[in-house]
Amino acid sequence: MKTIYVFSNSHGMMFDPQYQRAEGQESIIHSEVRFVNPISGVATCYSIRDHDENMKKQLSLIEFGERDVLWMSFGEIDVRFHIFYYHEKDKITVDESIDRVVDVYFSYIRELKNLGVPICVTCCVPPQPNDSPFHNDPSYQIKDYIRGDGLDVAGRVYITERLNLRFKEECEKSGIPYIDFYELIVDQETRCVKMEWSKDGMHYLYIGDVLIEGLKLYED
Repeated sequence: MKTIYVFSNSHGMMFDPQYQRAEGQESIIHSEVRFVNPISGVATCYSIRDHDENMKKQLSLIEFGERDVLWMSFGEIDVRFHIFYYHEKDKITVDESIDRVVDVYFSYIRELKNLGVPICVTCCVPPQPNDSPFHNDPSYQIKDYIRGDGLDVAGRVYITERLNLRFKEECEKSGIPYIDFYELIVDQETRCVKMEWSKDGMHYLYIGDVLIEGLKLYED
């Protein structure tokens, strides 16, 4: 049995088979691969160092087998809230704001690699197909400026795909496996979340079976 441990945020539910997809699309639990989603406490790539203590605690509880790996799966909240916000606030280009996030994230990723953690980095998931940073949830209608407000869907798609390109580049430079499942789960027309696989238009339900088969994860 190969175990893939996943450090993520609320999007970690897509690696948890208790969150089945739409009726009639029963998820296959593969006999050779399983996902385990410990609580990392991390929300974003940019804030990852703020959670170093809990990250190290969680890692200390894992006994990696010969085939086991750790996937780091973050980025969507950076896309939705932070990258565009700091582009405007600090008067830098969107690409520069993306690079700032990537630099912070990968400086920490490389440290974990140097500690001997069998670490991989996944792509960021596709964005939600509407302009609101909160999926139009009325409970978030506040008077103060909302981070991410003003970023439209096309902009969010651009930032997501640019961020994934930078993830891939940094993985190649650092000798870290890049787990790219984006094209397996993105809506090919909208370049956003595939709505029929989503809980709320933002978070995917369990897609582990799609990844296991699509990436042939049982072969390595």
